[in-house]
Amino acid sequence: MSKTDKKENFVVATKEGRLYIKTSDFFKQKKIKETIEKLKNSKIVKQIEEENNKLAGV
Repeated sequence: MSKTDKKENFVVATKEGRLYIKTSDFFKQKKIKETIEKLKNSKIVKQIEEENNKLAGV
């Protein structure tokens, strides 16, 4: 198991440089919410949804 360091009470960094962020903290960030909203409205997501609906017979 890797030695870990707690940083700022919500991020854990391993010796190898991996960062672990508590999911609840991550998704509460304003910038993350805005990015997710942009992705949900993006052309590529709409294309994927359309393809999935065709495959599902909807």
